[in-house]
Amino acid sequence: MATQKQLRLFPGFLVLALLALPAQGETTNSTMAVASTPAPVQNTFACKNCVDRPVRAMYLYTADATECLNVPGNGSLCDDIRTAIPECFNWENWKGGWVGATAHRIFSEVNPPSVVAMTRANFSAEAYAEYKGGSSFTRCVYEIRLDNVDICVGNFWETAERRKLVPFSSQMFADTMRLVTVPRGFKATNR
Repeated sequence: MATQKQLRLFPGFLVLALLALPAQGETTNSTMAVASTPAPVQNTFACKNCVDRPVRAMYLYTADATECLNVPGNGSLCDDIRTAIPECFNWENWKGGWVGATAHRIFSEVNPPSVVAMTRANFSAEAYAEYKGGSSFTRCVYEIRLDNVDICVGNFWETAERRKLVPFSSQMFADTMRLVTVPRGFKATNR
C-alpha cells in the first residue's frame, strides 16, 4: 500500500485540493487523500516543500476568481482548444483572482517538481463519458475521480453530487442565499 502524503492547506480554501501521492517509486490507483486544514504555521503552510511528484492542476477560469494573467481575456480563451495559447498551460500565469492567487501561493510553497496546468480544453473523453451534465466544475471532479487530475482550481460549490465523488478542502468563502417570497395578490406601493 502506498504511503499517502497530504497537501495541507490553511482553513477556508474553496478549491478542490485532492492529492493521492504514492511513496517515491510506488504507484497507486487511489485518487484522493483528504487535504487537512491546519492553522498556518508562521504565516506559511504546514506542508512546505513536501510534494515530491508533479501535480496535475486543472484551472477553471472564472472572472475575478481564477484568471490567467498574460493571456488575452485573462483566461477566457484558454477553455477552448481552438483559441488556447501556450501561456494558458503555464501554471505561473494562473495567479489572477482570489482563487488563482491562493492556489499559486500554495503551489509555490509546497514546491512540487512541476505543476502541469490544464484547462477545460483538456477534459478527457473518459470524463465526458462518465458525466453527461453541463457543469465543467462537476466534470473536473470526475477528472479527479478518474485520476487524470490532482486538483481542480476554481470557485466551486460543494454539492452533494460532487462530495460523493471526491473530498473537498475547507471553504474559504461561502455564498449566502435567501429565498424571499411575496404572498399572492400582494401589490407594491410607493411611499
